[in-house]
Amino acid sequence: MTEEASGDRRRGEGNPLVAPGPAERADSSLLRILLHDLQNPLHAAATNLALARQDVDHERLEAAAAALDRMDALLEELPRLSSIGDPVENPELVRLGAVARRCWQPIDPDRARLVVADDCEVEAEPARFGQLLENLFRNAVEHAAPEATATPSADGEPEGTPLTVTVGALDRRRGFYVEDDGEGIPLADREKVTERGYSTRDGTGFGLFVVREVAAAHGWDLRVTSSADGGARFEFLNVTLPTDGRAGGV
Repeated sequence: MTEEASGDRRRGEGNPLVAPGPAERADSSLLRILLHDLQNPLHAAATNLALARQDVDHERLEAAAAALDRMDALLEELPRLSSIGDPVENPELVRLGAVARRCWQPIDPDRARLVVADDCEVEAEPARFGQLLENLFRNAVEHAAPEATATPSADGEPEGTPLTVTVGALDRRRGFYVEDDGEGIPLADREKVTERGYSTRDGTGFGLFVVREVAAAHGWDLRVTSSADGGARFEFLNVTLPTDGRAGGV
């Protein structure tokens, strides 16, 4: 195993698994009101900006449009984020491979491929478990997969080698992992990548934060490390894997 930094988020450390009280419920209601009230001024700003861009072509207007797009993306994320870390109370048995393949469907096959190396069952809330995998897949493709191109190479194949993303059970049934064979995450950044708002590109910075919160909501420990190929690897420990049955790679 290569040198690694622990990104563990344990039960009771910064995200205690307790039921929401009156203050949390009040915060949730206030959030819904704010989201509703922000829609009108945001829509008005976007509309007026679009009209201005019809008459004026200026880089500052482009920057303003990008800022409004980011605000809109953040507002779409907030309702889901408000409850993403709530404790999981009624987990179900889900198959890692089946959920992974379903979440993988929107991914461009010319940019990346999925491998289920060692299938297993996991006790999890299906919706949030799927969100966790979707965010990890999207993060891998956005940061490590070759860009899609409409121009094939001389032999008719797409340019670049597709990224390989692998999911499977950890040794000794300690949990599961998701890894890729891309460039990986620098050691100094491995604890920061799951912080809210952290992004190395023009994104919301919520993708891996959601992964951390979903893991904590299940009582899982998250470790960010590197794969054997030098890519990013996310290990989920303290996970209940109730069966010993495994499926071969796909």
